[in-house]
This record gives sequence, C-alpha cells and structure tokens, in this order.
Amino acid sequence: MGINIGHLLVTIELEQMSRYLDIAHTSLQDYQKAFVESVEKTVQQMGEEEKAEFYEFHSDDFIDVSEEFPRLLFLSFIVTWYSFVEQELIKLCDRLKLTDGLQENFDKGIRLARKLLLEARKYEIDNNHWQELTNISKLRNIIVHRGKRLPHSYKEPDDKKCTPITLDTGVTVYLHIDEAMYHYLTEHDMIEYTGLFSLAPSIEYCEYLVRLGKVIFSKLYSDLKPPSF
Repeated sequence: MGINIGHLLVTIELEQMSRYLDIAHTSLQDYQKAFVESVEKTVQQMGEEEKAEFYEFHSDDFIDVSEEFPRLLFLSFIVTWYSFVEQELIKLCDRLKLTDGLQENFDKGIRLARKLLLEARKYEIDNNHWQELTNISKLRNIIVHRGKRLPHSYKEPDDKKCTPITLDTGVTVYLHIDEAMYHYLTEHDMIEYTGLFSLAPSIEYCEYLVRLGKVIFSKLYSDLKPPSF
C-alpha cells in the first residue's frame, strides 16, 4: 500500500519546518558573524579605556545578537510546531469521522484527539509519545502565558507547585514550575540562570521536535489507516 496522502502532507510540512529552521538559524549565524566583524573593525584603533566604554555602551546589542535573537527564534518555533501538531491530530480525527456530531467538549487540542481516539476507536496513543506531547504542551503554555522568564521566589509558594533550587551561593529559591516540568527542561538543557531564570531552547531541541513529529504521525497513520481525504 502506498503512503497515505494525509501522512504525506504532514511529512512535507514538517520537512518545510526543518528547512525554515536551518535557513533562519544560518541567517542568524551570518548576522552574528557580521556583527562581530563590524565591532572588531570599529574598535581596532581604540585605546583600552575607549574600548571598554564602547563595549559597555553596546552591551545590550551584544546580548541581543548572541542570546536574545536565538531565544526568540527557537521559542517561536516551539509554539508553531506544537500548534501544527495539535491541528493535525484533530484533522486526523476528522478523517476518521470521529468528530461527527461532536457536542461541546471541555477537552481541546491534543487531549480531545486522545479522547476521541480512545472512545471511538479504542486506540491509545503510544505512551512515550503522549508523555512527550504533554510535556511540550506545558512548555508551550509557559511560553505563551509567561514568555521567556520562569518566575521564582525566595519564599515557598502556598500552592506547592514549585521546585526548590539551591543556587551556587547556597541560597534556596523556588522556581514556579512543577518538578516534572523542571526535570524535562533540565534534561533538554533549557534553563538559563543569570540572576533570573529564563527558557533557553536550542537548535538541537527544535530539530528534535521535527523528528518527533515525523515519528508520531508515522505511527498514527500506520496504525489507524485513515482515508486520504
């Protein structure tokens, strides 16, 4: 049996995301290189004191180019990837006629798709894939609702949904995410501390998401065999 058209279109879009990521990242690297070369040329004839003043005056520019621009690129990619996966899971349910006559449902997105597959087809999404999707869903929600910062406090919050972190100074702070999410972020080396806690996703993590999407939909289309359209 040939490849399902729906599966083919999902794969094509994921490959398109991969190409976009490569182009955007390469363009950013080229910009960073040009920026460094321009700075080096500018300070070439300066004395040490003048150089120090120049670097201090342009410190925000250096941070933007080296840290903030890549962060914005990768954070936005995570949100885009997750939205795509969410939409495609519901489209898959549509092709399987699982949403016909669907009444108001409090479940949405990936949870609705999982519920429909389980109730109508007695199909359980691979547990490893589901755990990964729920982790990425939580990460997406952090990005959308909190931005790049991970709030913390020096006093343990009353709701207990926090993770205690001991800093190099020996001080304990409470990061306002649960321990499961903290472990997921540290597993992917995605937490940065510079006086504040921030999300710092990498190109490697974004590339991993593309591979994960291909694996998840390959299994779903293989197992469920929906009509092409």
